[in-house]
Amino acid sequence: MISSKSKYFQKRLAMKLRQRKAHIACCSDQRGALLVSLILTLTIIAILGAVMVEMTTTSTLGELFANRQQRAYYLAESGGRYAIPQILADPIQAETDLHGMTFTLSNGDQFFLTVDNSIPELTMLESEGIVQPGDWLESRTKITYRIPRPFAFKYGAFTGTGRLQLNNNAYLDSYDSTLGPWTGEGAIRNGSVGTNRTGKNSILIRKLSKVYGDADVGPGGNPNRDITVERNALLTGSRGTLTAAEDMTPRTMPAGGGAPVDLLLRNNQTYTYTTGVYRLNDFEVEDNAVLTISGDVTLYVEGRIRFRDFGTLTIPAGGSLTIYAADQFIAEDDARINTNGEAGDLTLFGTASFARIQLNNDVIMKGAFYSPNAQVRMQRNAELFGSVIARQVTISNDAKLHYDESLGIGGGAGGAIVQYF
Repeated sequence: MISSKSKYFQKRLAMKLRQRKAHIACCSDQRGALLVSLILTLTIIAILGAVMVEMTTTSTLGELFANRQQRAYYLAESGGRYAIPQILADPIQAETDLHGMTFTLSNGDQFFLTVDNSIPELTMLESEGIVQPGDWLESRTKITYRIPRPFAFKYGAFTGTGRLQLNNNAYLDSYDSTLGPWTGEGAIRNGSVGTNRTGKNSILIRKLSKVYGDADVGPGGNPNRDITVERNALLTGSRGTLTAAEDMTPRTMPAGGGAPVDLLLRNNQTYTYTTGVYRLNDFEVEDNAVLTISGDVTLYVEGRIRFRDFGTLTIPAGGSLTIYAADQFIAEDDARINTNGEAGDLTLFGTASFARIQLNNDVIMKGAFYSPNAQVRMQRNAELFGSVIARQVTISNDAKLHYDESLGIGGGAGGAIVQYF
């Protein structure tokens, strides 16, 4: 028989055992929660570390690729600097020597050249810079250059066998479109004139007319006899004699361009030529019509070219127009031809049959003419920004010729080297 005292101690022991179990269970729950918290913390730290590593790696690789892309650009530009002098010296030989060639530098970087003379009066050069070729970090950049053929308009106006004459308050001065626009009469005085002709009055400046530049006559000529400047006229520069006659061979009409069609724009009509070669018969833009040249366009025109009554030709930036003409060019009555561009954007080459250029009655034009068999007349406030080479030139009755000196740098269509990326 168990005494009451023994029962008391048994109850106390049972209670203590329950309390200990509860304490152990509580501690176990706390340790589990701590372990879970620790695991979660380590997981978050690992994720953040991975993200930081990825961000750092991406930033480093981005900077690395950007630097290589910049190096590739400089390599491409180096290829252009290497090739352009050879193209300017002899574009046909440059194509033979450079087309399809890869040049490797001492560190393994390269530039690759493509030379194309298929466009008349123009050489296309593509230079591709290559950093670490064949490597997974290889980078490439291309630059394309549009290089007019080496043909320089060295004078504001030049004649072959015919007389060069300024009369009745006409004048010729100069500016350089690569430095800025024309700023005013006589502000820049490099508007020289010349002729292959010799003999009295080969160059004749009379009746308040002015040449802000030099004047040269043909080989063997006497500048004091062959250049006449009347008392009320002006020649600001020197008189000289050519050591050799300038080549005055007319251009031939190229083949191609498809079957000839007429382009007759009138009464506010509009039309756009995109990059390519086109053959025309008659070519007329008049009565507020607008012809737009988009890209590099070449026209072979067998018939007459005529702009009049606010007829407009516009060449947006980056475009150019080269015309081969077999008949005549007439612009009159407030026509506006390439006034938004530069003289180097528009060049007209006359063939042997091309006979006349006439700019009349407030026409404004930017362009260059090479027409050795043509007679040129500018009169009644006509204004040309560019250059004229012809058999005979007469500028009269308040007409103005502003020679764009950039045309003399060395290129048929202005001499400028246009760069694309």
